[in-house]
Amino acid sequence: MERVRVLVIDDDTTFGMVAARRLEEAGFAVRFHRGPFGCLQAIRDMRCDVVVLDVNMPKLDGPLVLRMIRDAAGMGRTRVLLCSNMEPGPLARLAEASGAHGALAKNAFDAELVSSLRALLEPHGARRRKS
Repeated sequence: MERVRVLVIDDDTTFGMVAARRLEEAGFAVRFHRGPFGCLQAIRDMRCDVVVLDVNMPKLDGPLVLRMIRDAAGMGRTRVLLCSNMEPGPLARLAEASGAHGALAKNAFDAELVSSLRALLEPHGARRRKS
C-alpha cells in the first residue's frame, strides 16, 4: 500500500522539520519545503496528496499560495491544511474563506497533527470541500 504523500510548507525551519518528523513517524511520506517560493514545483515533484501550509509567510502568504495551488494545472485535488499561530476561530474562518480543507493552530500541532491529517483523508473529509 502506497503511503500518503505530505508536503509541509513553512518559513520556520524548526517547526517544519518537527512537523515532518512527526508525520513520518505516523507513517506518512513527508517532505519539508522552506517557504513559499518554489512550492508549486515541490508539489508537482512529490505528487503530494496533502499540503500542510503555513499562513504567515513573507511575500506570499498561505491564502495566496493556496490560490496558486488551486489554479495550477493538475493540482486542484491536492488537499490543503492551513496552520498558523493565529487564534483557532479566525484561523478556521480563514480556512473556510480561502477554500482550504481544514486548519490547525500551531500551538495544538503536536497533539492534533496526525489525527487532523487522518480525518482529512477519510472519505467524508475528502468530500467536505471540492476544488
